[in-house]
Amino acid sequence: MKGKQEGECRNFVKVLLLRDESTLFVCGSNAFNPVCANYSIDTLQPVGDNISGMARCPYDPKHANVALFSEGMLFTATVTDFLAIDAVIYRSLGDRPTLRTVKHDSKWFKDPYFVHAVEWGSHVYFFFREIAMEFNYLEKVRLVQRGMELRGSDHVKWRAEVDS
Repeated sequence: MKGKQEGECRNFVKVLLLRDESTLFVCGSNAFNPVCANYSIDTLQPVGDNISGMARCPYDPKHANVALFSEGMLFTATVTDFLAIDAVIYRSLGDRPTLRTVKHDSKWFKDPYFVHAVEWGSHVYFFFREIAMEFNYLEKVRLVQRGMELRGSDHVKWRAEVDS
C-alpha cells in the first residue's frame, strides 16, 4: 500500500473468538483491507465464505479494538475507515438487524481507545478511554465510558464514569 512500510502491510489478526463449540471466528487487517472468516476448530479449515471486516476489525493494526460473541451476535468496537475517523460500536451477524453508533458524531466518541467488552446479564458493556469533551489545555482528563448495548434492543444506551 502506498505510503506504508512493508511490515505494516501484512495481515495482523485483530479478532480471534470462539463463535460456537465448533467454529473459530477470525478477523485480520489484511494489508489495510480487513476481512473475517470462520474456521473449523477441529481441522482449522475455512467454513463458508469470507466476510468484510469493516466495523469488525480496524484497517490499521495499531488501532485498538474489542469483540465478543453473545447469543450468536458479534459485538465489536473499532474504527470503520482507513483514517480512523469513524469510531463505532457495532452489532452484526446473528438474527437481529445490524446496529451501530451514530456515524461521525463527536458526542459519541472523542478519539476512543477501546479496552474491553463484557457480557453481563442481558447487556454487553464496552470499556474505553477518550479525551474528555471538557478538555481545557492545562490538564488532560480521561473519561472512562461504559457503553451499554441491549442485546434484544435496536438502540444503544450509555452510562459514563469520570476517571481523572
